[in-house]
Amino acid sequence: MTALSAATLRKAIFCSIAVALCLSFSPAWAQEAISTPILPTAPNFRDLAGISASHGGSGLANATSNFGVMRTGVIYRSDELGYLSDADSVTITSLRVGRDIDLRTPSEISASPDRVPQGVIYTKVNIYGTPSPVPDPPFTSPPSEATDFMQAGYRAFITDPVQRSGFRTVLLTLSNDSFPGMYHCSGGKDRTGWTSAILQSIAGVSPETIMDDYLATNSYTAALIDATRMAILDQIPEANPETIDALLGVEASYLQAAFGQVIASYGSMYAYLTEGLGLTQADINALRAKMVYYPR
Repeated sequence: MTALSAATLRKAIFCSIAVALCLSFSPAWAQEAISTPILPTAPNFRDLAGISASHGGSGLANATSNFGVMRTGVIYRSDELGYLSDADSVTITSLRVGRDIDLRTPSEISASPDRVPQGVIYTKVNIYGTPSPVPDPPFTSPPSEATDFMQAGYRAFITDPVQRSGFRTVLLTLSNDSFPGMYHCSGGKDRTGWTSAILQSIAGVSPETIMDDYLATNSYTAALIDATRMAILDQIPEANPETIDALLGVEASYLQAAFGQVIASYGSMYAYLTEGLGLTQADINALRAKMVYYPR
């Protein structure tokens, strides 16, 4: 975030917003309900398995190809945990999450270190591989500039070998853990969003459902986005609200840019997984088995 201290602004907003699952790897004989608690200090924390009804989803775990069903309570995605309250930390512990994978750069972590819940292993995987993220376009720039910037960033997820290596590390870490895992970046939308899209693709979730899950960030973080936009406009009156929203939220074209680059570079998602990320069929099978149950 340019022109403002993102960490300071986010902390102030979280304070104002804050004021105003039993884990089971056993078979699910039907689609399980999405009952992940909403965390006021990490609003984009949610189960990879599906979207809650209160945020526009079916409220049930996603179906997959070959008549599979996503398992709940296995993998969680989130935004940063630097402002995690004691109560929200206890909630994460109660979900028996065993690992927190932080996808941020060193400067982002330094500005807002995770409050790692008790008993959780903290693992850093700097997806960008740089000290800091590439600066966003100014909030005063046209919305099209922000959109182009975001789309280019998503294409780099696929074309940049450093970033591919980072995503590979995340996937293998989740695959090898025998306990539930969690990963996050800053807003839980871009690096986290693409990680989620990869995992859901492996699970066999439909492209339409993957997109719905991706766009749900705009619902889960709506209050934070609104408060941040107001704070930015208060400090930078000439800022363009549409540009702010393009940078703070997500748009379908961002994820489409990544999937389009997968096809352009590798021809298929499977080739991206095996050739681009270097996953073996055994790796893919292990991840799918962890995430999906196939009723008999």
